[in-house]
Amino acid sequence: QYGWGFVNARNAVELAGAGGEPCPADVDGNGSVEFNDMLAILATWGDCTNCPTDVDGDGVVGFSDVLAALAAFGPC
Repeated sequence: QYGWGFVNARNAVELAGAGGEPCPADVDGNGSVEFNDMLAILATWGDCTNCPTDVDGDGVVGFSDVLAALAAFGPC
């Protein structure tokens, strides 16, 4: 079983396995990826360890996280 897909830094689609976050780009936890999630990602731009806005989990909030949020925009 696979969950939500996202675009990583290499522009390849990755899928979360069973038990993974169903919608990691929903950083405010309201059940959908919206403008507020995008603002939160932009507000925490840069190095960020264990941040919910580091959608791809690479330790940096950056362009790949914005792409992941755009790819998941809408209800989770």
